[in-house]
Amino acid sequence: MFQFLNSVKSCNFYKSMAVLSLSMMSVSAHAQGVSFDAANVTITTIGVHGVTPYFRIVEPLAAQCAYLLIYIPADKKSMYAQVLAAKLAGRKLSRVNYTLTNGPNSECHAVVVEME
Repeated sequence: MFQFLNSVKSCNFYKSMAVLSLSMMSVSAHAQGVSFDAANVTITTIGVHGVTPYFRIVEPLAAQCAYLLIYIPADKKSMYAQVLAAKLAGRKLSRVNYTLTNGPNSECHAVVVEME
């Protein structure tokens, strides 16, 4: 009887650990996909790091982006062209949607850029 109780306790322990580890993976995956929006923002600087363009805005960011930069994926050249056009024309971006890649103080990546 004692051995049976130990095996049941052990089984419950493993089930609990499995549920806990799956929950942690789910939270981690969800944290990586956190999306933020900014509206009517002014671009201060534009640059390129390696092959990846980036920009900064005057207004404070909702997310804690590393170095206050929003990176534009290297394969999104049209998005970079739109940011560059807004900067050169002195126009604001009416909407910027970006994701925080890996929790606070990590890279932010632009998903949507709209010019007014």
